[in-house]
Amino acid sequence: MRNQRGRWVWMAMAALALLFPSVAFAQSADQILASFDDEPTVLEVQAAALTYSGLDPDRVEGWNTRANLANLLPERASYTIRYQDQDRTMEQLTDDYNEAGTTLGAQDRRELRTQTETRHEGRVEWDFSKLIFNPEVLRVAREVGSQTKLREDVLTTVTKIFYERRRAQIDIIMNPPSDAADKLRKELRVQELTADIDAMTGSWFSSELKAAGKNPY
Repeated sequence: MRNQRGRWVWMAMAALALLFPSVAFAQSADQILASFDDEPTVLEVQAAALTYSGLDPDRVEGWNTRANLANLLPERASYTIRYQDQDRTMEQLTDDYNEAGTTLGAQDRRELRTQTETRHEGRVEWDFSKLIFNPEVLRVAREVGSQTKLREDVLTTVTKIFYERRRAQIDIIMNPPSDAADKLRKELRVQELTADIDAMTGSWFSSELKAAGKNPY
């Protein structure tokens, strides 16, 4: 019964392909693309490449904030500890006693004691002119412009490699290898492009493929 139903499905698909070839082609294309759903998307690959190269937008956007907050810190700061000795005379009235315990009379005793006094001194200076115009912001702006150009280069390169690899994968499906040599050539091309993406993502791409149960090499 199941085999008979399967034959009817294939017959219906064949008839659909004859009557509506564009519809059948679209369904076939969607099925092929769906076979790569378990692989990282191009957006994920782009994000991984930017992170690995240190060009992720969140990192760059924080430079201006740090440059402005740096002016709130003092330009100079010093801390000194000073020690000073002071001589102080202590007077004390005491009673002297003899061996028999008889009071001999009150006597005035003087004691000289030396005390050390510690002083802590701190000094802090700010340059408030940089709160109005901060030359560091100009340097950051130039650096951000340079980083933006590098980020565009990384995105362009990794995107081209990603879709070149995807076309090589689809070519294997649409045009199956005719012999062993052709099979090796096509599979090595996919592996080569996989290695290129790995180089731009710090081996993140192949790790994701392995996690999805695919052998990248």
